[in-house]
Amino acid sequence: LLQEIQPYVITRYALGDYNRLPSVYKKIGKPQDQKSLEWLLRAHIARADWRKLPGVIAQLPVDARDSERWQFWTLRAKQLAGSLQDDDAAALAELAKAASFYGFAAARYTDTNFRLQPQNYRLSEQDIQKLASSKPLRRAIEHFIHGEITEANSNWAQGVRELQRQDWLMAAYLASNLGWHQQAILTAARADAWQHYAIRFPQIAIDEFAQQGLRYNQPPEWFYATARQESALASHARSSAGAVGLMQLLPSTAREVAKSLDREYNKAQLLDANYSIDLGSRYLDQLYQQFGNRALGSAAYNAGPHRVSAWLKNLRKPIPLEAWIETIRFSETRQYVQNILSFGLIHAALYNRAEPGVANGTTITGAAQEQATLSRPWPVFSFIGEPERIVKPYS
Repeated sequence: LLQEIQPYVITRYALGDYNRLPSVYKKIGKPQDQKSLEWLLRAHIARADWRKLPGVIAQLPVDARDSERWQFWTLRAKQLAGSLQDDDAAALAELAKAASFYGFAAARYTDTNFRLQPQNYRLSEQDIQKLASSKPLRRAIEHFIHGEITEANSNWAQGVRELQRQDWLMAAYLASNLGWHQQAILTAARADAWQHYAIRFPQIAIDEFAQQGLRYNQPPEWFYATARQESALASHARSSAGAVGLMQLLPSTAREVAKSLDREYNKAQLLDANYSIDLGSRYLDQLYQQFGNRALGSAAYNAGPHRVSAWLKNLRKPIPLEAWIETIRFSETRQYVQNILSFGLIHAALYNRAEPGVANGTTITGAAQEQATLSRPWPVFSFIGEPERIVKPYS
């Protein structure tokens, strides 16, 4: 019975107070499943118990232990504890080659440059003809051209499901060529085409994001990354929770933000990209002013400021930013913040916002992007300032 109820007991305590977890384990016994072990690992991270972390990670099942997440924390914990050996340092440098959150984080703590290694695909006439033979895809494109987004999305989903897996990538590029960026992004993800950055991070509303960046003295890639994560850059997006538009604002939040801007609130206008960017950028800046940290601001944008405040009050000592992100209680919010940091880095690197050694405004596209490795000695998560890289408890 204890083995059956342990995951529920542990989850309840973890959601409330990490600091009590070690004593809870003493009473109910060692973790019996992966989820309980991972809650214990996050408790050690929150408490900065770096010396204990590698030993607990070693208890995970092999596939979990070998994941980028726990590889990173095994090595980073040793680094923080001052026990990193030469082979560990080599493993951390190897992990830094991965174009992922943990790869980028590893690059930050080694002398290894982060690498993107962009890939590209050129649609042939044969590809287009093959896709055009799909009736659902043809209907989807017709609905999209006529602005009938709901019908377009439904038919596209059906058409992609009927394609063979190897054809998903060409479908993603077809959607991109049509300017249907939401479906290009979603279909590329379905195809695991993670390094096809040209279609995953299109230049949408760049001037508007830049304008808001100047207005609030914030990096525009933070605003762009938020829109990219929230709606896949679709101004018509609506969530099941009631969030609307490119920046996926709840109408109640949008109303308050519009009031702070002394602007008239118009719910229908939330579907207008510029209006959504205007209000969403303002809200992000308000969260930054509240927490003094863009990563925390992103967590609050997703989970709510009250939850971030509670998590900070539960923190007993300052910890590195990556550690705080790892301790976020909600897996959705944890992944959300990691995506924001990664998306901002990728977009800024691809479109070269103040990149060392290259003139500002230079864009790497087409064949040059396809062939480039984009290995850069560039600050990882550059829109996170140095003071933000340590998260401190609320006093």
